[in-house]
Amino acid sequence: MSPISFAKSFLLLVALALLSATSLGAGTKLCPVPEPATPESYTWDFNAEAAQKVADFGHEAMEIKARAAILQALARFPGLYSPESHAFELMAIRESVNRMGNELCRLLEIQRVLAPGQQETIDGVKVALTALATDTEAAIVHFAGRRHLMNLASNQYISYIDGMYRQANELCHCTGRAPLE
Repeated sequence: MSPISFAKSFLLLVALALLSATSLGAGTKLCPVPEPATPESYTWDFNAEAAQKVADFGHEAMEIKARAAILQALARFPGLYSPESHAFELMAIRESVNRMGNELCRLLEIQRVLAPGQQETIDGVKVALTALATDTEAAIVHFAGRRHLMNLASNQYISYIDGMYRQANELCHCTGRAPLE
């Protein structure tokens, strides 16, 4: 196999891997049916569990924001970076968004027994995370459908990445984590 055909095969595999992920933004990902209550669940500290998960979301949002900033730089200088650079950052963001989507399911499951302030926080997290997932999915689809590297400097791709950055910033605000500007 020639080096060029190997590179094309590799990029095709990367694009397919990116597209094969489930996404919170598509609206098709459903939370699993909750397990029945157990005796231990009656003494569980749901407020502490929710606080920890929200704090974890804040840390994850900071990482996503940093990765989105890297993508912004990569998109603005397309001739200097390889498609693999974009793919690496997009895959890392997608994994974080999917992980947070799974954790959000748990928060939504226990939301009704939480303090009103925590319920509002979870509502804000859900809105920001859904928008982040939508922009992430759109960026991945654009990346996978590009014909050449210059398509990664298009206004559309940059707008998806900018949206990812904004939504990660909003997620930081929702979780009470002061974002670094």
